[in-house]
Amino acid sequence: MIKQTILIKQLEIFCGTGGVGKTTLATSRALFLGSKGKKVLLITIDPAKRLKQILNIKDQNAGKVENISSNLFTGFEENNFSISALLMSPKETLRKILKADTIDNNVLNILTRPHGGMNEILSLIEVQFHIESGKYDTIILDTPPGKHFIDFLQSSRKISDFFDSSFVEIFKFLGKPIIYPKGPAQKPTKKLLGKLISTGIKKLLKYLDQVTGEKFVQDFIEAVSILYQNKAPFLEALELEKQLRTFEFCNWFLVTSVEQSKLQEAAEFQSHTETFHKSNFFFLINKSLENHIKEWDIPSKGSSLGKESREKLASLKESMISKEEKTIKFAKTQFSQFIIFPEIIDANPVKHVGDLSKTWKNN
Repeated sequence: MIKQTILIKQLEIFCGTGGVGKTTLATSRALFLGSKGKKVLLITIDPAKRLKQILNIKDQNAGKVENISSNLFTGFEENNFSISALLMSPKETLRKILKADTIDNNVLNILTRPHGGMNEILSLIEVQFHIESGKYDTIILDTPPGKHFIDFLQSSRKISDFFDSSFVEIFKFLGKPIIYPKGPAQKPTKKLLGKLISTGIKKLLKYLDQVTGEKFVQDFIEAVSILYQNKAPFLEALELEKQLRTFEFCNWFLVTSVEQSKLQEAAEFQSHTETFHKSNFFFLINKSLENHIKEWDIPSKGSSLGKESREKLASLKESMISKEEKTIKFAKTQFSQFIIFPEIIDANPVKHVGDLSKTWKNN
């Protein structure tokens, strides 16, 4: 069910809690757009990397764009197109920024692990790289579940805080003497020393030096210095974040599941997106059993099934119908645009993708 036609945008973002089929729906969307002749790049920044299981992408290829043939999917075996897919690798993205084959700094190596803290920030930059390349009509982004999605939304704020001008001055002082344009290195001003004292950075670094050793502190300062010297892509990502809020540029798909009763979490997610354009938002109800329930007939009184068993089945059916109705009622009251995707009764995730793409076609 849908209330409004979905306009294809340059960027489409899938978000939601874990276990609701978010990655599968994002992949089905990419397949559908590919079948319409669109050049599509599907990126997952979910550290769980469910996408690699669906598309059989190897871990060693994380950070590299791979072409996926349409004949992999049920119902598309005779089609002749491909979609592109990328497993997000923070380390590979930072290498692009630094234009380096390897990252020699230990702190940066830690920060660019899948759960190292820079995943969401570098994901914005990765998306920006591919938008600027002009190779794709649409980029589909599969975001991490739960609170990590909120981290993604707040990435731009983290970038702004990190490149705050006063913070820059502190690390210039810590890393090396301040060189003024028309004179030799000078002692830091009282104002700058005041910043050092008030922020407690001097004390922090002294403590770290005692606990971790001098090498860590040196690596830490060097890491900050490297990031500041290559800050242009980070600042450009701030402009991308502004575009996410515009109607013309981006679609948002918030995924929930009837099966897991994730409505409260969906409402929570929505509260974090109030500054975004409402017309860009679509609520996706996945794993609906509505069609299966309609086809399910409870055995009549004259059957071989006993009364107690019949009553239990009737109660189960009623409970399932109630869940469906509650979810749809929530969708109608909270969202102006929503789509219902059926539960696919099959163990093969590739079949799920192929079958779910039909729902996009029907809408």
